[in-house]
Amino acid sequence: MKPDVIFSGSWKSDKEAVKVRVPLIMFTEDDNEIIYCPALDVSGYGKTKTEARHSFEISLDQFLTYTLKKDTFVDELKKMGWTVKRKRKA
Repeated sequence: MKPDVIFSGSWKSDKEAVKVRVPLIMFTEDDNEIIYCPALDVSGYGKTKTEARHSFEISLDQFLTYTLKKDTFVDELKKMGWTVKRKRKA
């Protein structure tokens, strides 16, 4: 399935920083706009595309906050089929 749009952004906490660039699929279901990111299994919805994008950004923030706080981020990515390479510290 071809993505409708690419979402790019960055997320930072006091200890972590993550750059995100993932494909999104957008569609309408039951008069709601849906944005779904199959790469992370994260979605958002709303009555308008703007509301759906805001909802998606909240869901993505919650996913990143929770998994990084619980130190399960890499494990979750691997469960979703990602190959994770760690950067070496200089």
